[in-house]
Amino acid sequence: MLFPLIVADVTRETGRYTTSLGLVGLAIGGGATLSTTGAGLVADHLGVTAAFLSLAAVGACATILVWALMPETRVVAEG
Repeated sequence: MLFPLIVADVTRETGRYTTSLGLVGLAIGGGATLSTTGAGLVADHLGVTAAFLSLAAVGACATILVWALMPETRVVAEG
């Protein structure tokens, strides 16, 4: 996993590495719990396809947020 490296990069020289890494771990654990529960509920009521599409939509939103909020992911124009 690259999360410790990303957290170290973002929190460089702030003294908040351990706290930030704990919050990222909490977010990952909470997201895993909520996605499993939510996908199960959606699958029960709307079907497996709807559950897959809802999880895919959440993943797409997360990808867009990373591209928008992390300058490391931006393409730099040469010239």
